[in-house]
Amino acid sequence: MTHHHHDDPASGLYDRRYGSRYNSEATTKEIAATLRSDIRSAVKAGELPRDWKYSVRLQWSTHSRAIDIKAVSPRRIYAADPHHWDPENQWVLNDETGECTVYLGTELNANGSTISSIIHKGNNSSGVAKTYANFETYIVDGAAGSEDGRILFTAMVAGAIAPHLYLEGLNTIVGTKSVLATTATAGFLHVGRCAGAPTGVPDLYTGKCPMVVDSTNGRLYVYHSGGWHYATLT
Repeated sequence: MTHHHHDDPASGLYDRRYGSRYNSEATTKEIAATLRSDIRSAVKAGELPRDWKYSVRLQWSTHSRAIDIKAVSPRRIYAADPHHWDPENQWVLNDETGECTVYLGTELNANGSTISSIIHKGNNSSGVAKTYANFETYIVDGAAGSEDGRILFTAMVAGAIAPHLYLEGLNTIVGTKSVLATTATAGFLHVGRCAGAPTGVPDLYTGKCPMVVDSTNGRLYVYHSGGWHYATLT
């Protein structure tokens, strides 16, 4: 049902490649019916839990058509999270009642339209369902020839959902698009540090410069032109 793009740097064009089940004639309603059939088949084959509740619903608006897919567990589920601070137990199980909603937009054309959204919900200690994290994609500019898109990662912070990372066009924006208060304790970009001047040659990427803080000598180092250069921190 999905398609992939193959970029051709030489020509500036790309070839659009479709999956084996792609049907250019299928309507949004027909795609939803196919998804329902696929879910039933997966449950029957034991590939999806039989006691979960699944729903596939159509979402309509002036500028878009979308398919809302939901899977709800009747019991607590365990999500495994990596923890770098625990070398003996790299994966820790979190006991959390969860819900994940996948929102797929189709036939979109308006700036600001949501293309897709993956919403992760869980119950807090009072048993109230809360959205703990989102992954969303948007149309920023839908004008032919100047199309721009955005990927947004959000997560719960102190009881409220907040943006953590924007990937918009060629821009990477960390945190909210607002000015931090002088008394802020969160929302900062954290970079690596080392105890002394860096001497290694870092992995390099075109148009980018690595940086690190020398915490022993109070210097901010940037690697460029084949070597490390620093500015002294006050």
